[in-house]
Amino acid sequence: GPKSVLTVVGVAVLVALVVVAVVLGVSALAGDTGVKYTDLKAGDCFKRPRGSFKNVTTVACTKSHDLEVYAVLDHPAARKDGFPGMDELVRYASPLCLAQFKAYAGVAFDQLNLQDEYITPRESAWKDGSRRLVCAAGAQNNQPSTKSIKAG
Repeated sequence: GPKSVLTVVGVAVLVALVVVAVVLGVSALAGDTGVKYTDLKAGDCFKRPRGSFKNVTTVACTKSHDLEVYAVLDHPAARKDGFPGMDELVRYASPLCLAQFKAYAGVAFDQLNLQDEYITPRESAWKDGSRRLVCAAGAQNNQPSTKSIKAG
């Protein structure tokens, strides 16, 4: 299905050729309120951040939200390693994330009408040492939801 990427550190929305990717930037500098994106964990629901961000606003999954975290991982790159690019980070994260989806939601990803989204570091956050990749899912029509993607 379509994949969107929420980029940790950045600006515009860019469309990658490999994946249809909505990329939102997480900035090393953005000082917003909310939860640090690196503190998100499976089961957290949150509103889609706008523009540059480092933090997101989490809400109960029974309240209106755009995305639900179903897995988090850390890229194995060393701190001194160069930035591989967001497309490469998504290529790394996607199979690992989706492999955890069924255990989280109780059903296979393709049984639900969901869009896969990723929060990845942008170059400034990567240079800051951020290696966290957040795997989230939201409605394909970008409509907010008031329930968890977990079955039942």
